[in-house]
Amino acid sequence: MLRLVEALSLLLCGLVCFVSGLSVKKYQPTRVLVTGAGSSVGFFVFKKLLRREKKDTGEKLFYPLALVRNQKDITSLLSLGASPEQIILGDITDKESLSGCFKDVDKVVLCTSSAPRKKTQYKVLNFFKSLVGQGALPAPTDLYYAKKESPYDVDFLGQKHVIDEAVESKVEHIVMLSNMGGYRGSKLNDIGREQENADSKAGNILKWKRAAERYLMKRCFFTIIHGATLTNEKGGQREVIWDNDDALLRTSYRRIPREDVAEALVQALMWKEAIGRSIDVAARQEGTGPTDWLRFWSRPGNNVYPADLD
Repeated sequence: MLRLVEALSLLLCGLVCFVSGLSVKKYQPTRVLVTGAGSSVGFFVFKKLLRREKKDTGEKLFYPLALVRNQKDITSLLSLGASPEQIILGDITDKESLSGCFKDVDKVVLCTSSAPRKKTQYKVLNFFKSLVGQGALPAPTDLYYAKKESPYDVDFLGQKHVIDEAVESKVEHIVMLSNMGGYRGSKLNDIGREQENADSKAGNILKWKRAAERYLMKRCFFTIIHGATLTNEKGGQREVIWDNDDALLRTSYRRIPREDVAEALVQALMWKEAIGRSIDVAARQEGTGPTDWLRFWSRPGNNVYPADLD
């Protein structure tokens, strides 16, 4: 009988210690690395992650890390309240610069994209045209990609570098921002291609984005979001909607504020139903928001990737 009492006492003591250990275990927010966090959609994603809290406790949901290329981006992120430890200087086109960036990272949001520049001739001519009210948006032939900033270098090789490093570091989920237009054709592909027989690696931004998407889908849990034409309008005022295979381009919903795309990317980190999804997103007219994200992610459907997209 004495032995039984001693055994029960030891068992009770062990149980108390175990429960006590659980009670003092510190909550750890999800560590999310955002590429391209210094500008455009990536900036809004980082800002939202930095401020997102649990409704019941007020604890931070995320601990965001920003991957940026220059000091100017660092300054803008510090102004949001980020600490220097949350900002990483690196270039996705340089794989060596990414070494160690993904240590202890749980999830990644890929927002980096090649950005064309305006040719000097266009800028000069358009300046004088604007003086007489004839200024116009640049055509594909008025734009070019700087060296090592082409879609092949950034949207394909650069994205591959990020995916490889993230997978090696056992990142559990990668959310990628891409563009609509890869299924129905787009003038975006003509930027950087000076003639019809140009190098196959030149231009073709949507082709290289799709190639990176395929690469991601074979290597990690993913969510891929094809954004409509981005605008600078205030976010949160419109319902975000989705469809597949450029179907939205046949409707009047072909635009979306950058802030709303950023919110869709953040929501993809929070819903298990978002894993394994590839969708197009756009926004309805002002006054239709906010979005019911439970309903948004509950509907099934994905973009297809036919061989002729390669």
